[in-house]
Amino acid sequence: NGRPEKWDNPETTLRGSVNPTGLPYVANDLVCRDFLASVISPAGSRFVRGTGCKPSGGEWTLTKVRAAKASS
Repeated sequence: NGRPEKWDNPETTLRGSVNPTGLPYVANDLVCRDFLASVISPAGSRFVRGTGCKPSGGEWTLTKVRAAKASS
């Protein structure tokens, strides 16, 4: 729906949020969406950018994940 989604993994103590960036688009017969995610751990936090894709009505799969560059 385009809204940020929080996540939490008690097994790893990692948590954060995933924020869609831009509108969904179709690539290779999959619905895809770019995102910016925060990852918060006891050691600190970082941001990652990526793309998730899914078949119509299917589950999302990460197709690309990379560290987000710090803005200057």
